[in-house]
Amino acid sequence: MVHQARRKMVIWLISQLGWDGDESVDEQERRPKVAFKLYPWEWLTHEKFGQHLLTS
Repeated sequence: MVHQARRKMVIWLISQLGWDGDESVDEQERRPKVAFKLYPWEWLTHEKFGQHLLTS
């Protein structure tokens, strides 16, 4: 479906995401525009960028 919409898809592990002071970024400073989660949102608050989720 992503290919049909001619969109680029990147799959990240949560451990590959961080915080640059403004928004979530990966190890190459790419910013996710859309996110799909495969585990509870509550778990995200325990990740290194979790404290910023409610304000981003």
